[in-house]
Amino acid sequence: ADNPTHIYKKQGEKAEITCSHQIDNYDQILWYRRSKNNEMKLLGYMYVNANTEPGVTVQIGGEKYTWSDLDFFSVRLEFNVQCLFTVTTTEAYFGKGTKLTVLEPGRKPVQPKVQILNPSPNECRNQKDVRKRKKTLVCVASGFYPDHVSVHWQHNGNNVTNSTGVATDANAQMMEDKFYTLTSRLRVKYEDWDDEHTFTCIVTFFDGEDYVDIPAEIKDKTKPKKIT
Repeated sequence: ADNPTHIYKKQGEKAEITCSHQIDNYDQILWYRRSKNNEMKLLGYMYVNANTEPGVTVQIGGEKYTWSDLDFFSVRLEFNVQCLFTVTTTEAYFGKGTKLTVLEPGRKPVQPKVQILNPSPNECRNQKDVRKRKKTLVCVASGFYPDHVSVHWQHNGNNVTNSTGVATDANAQMMEDKFYTLTSRLRVKYEDWDDEHTFTCIVTFFDGEDYVDIPAEIKDKTKPKKIT
């Protein structure tokens, strides 16, 4: 397990990430940096002794089999760090990773504003098959910094899974005002588009200390009088 999941630090501050496991006979722990385009770079590894890759400004310490610490002393960019447990001749396991963000000078975390945009009244008008008629809800999280957010949807208080019509941006986009925006889309059945069904978009934001849920619900569910 990688601990913690998210970290904010100012430039020059030390960030410590701990990786631990309880898998018998797994005697190597490797540290990787994952970029936003999912490229993986080996930072170093723990096997009897700590070893770092050339040009990597980290310190690694710990005990074989039980835990390993990764200390960053000179941080200059944002990236994800993951640890990998392995033994030479068997399957390897990745931890979930820690997202480390170096805050820009003078900036503090700012929570997102969240809203759900109404679907187009013309959507699915020309779909003859009632079973295939869908409405698309768009959840917009905007004005936040940094980009430590996740999104999930609820239908009548129950979580909606990705396999049932959810599509969320892979990464938040930084806008001209230096704040981030992220969108998520939910496809719902046309027959569910009434006042008996509640759709909620919940954006979870890490503010440096706690995870804060910011919910938004769709307000107007007016249907067109007739679908042709």
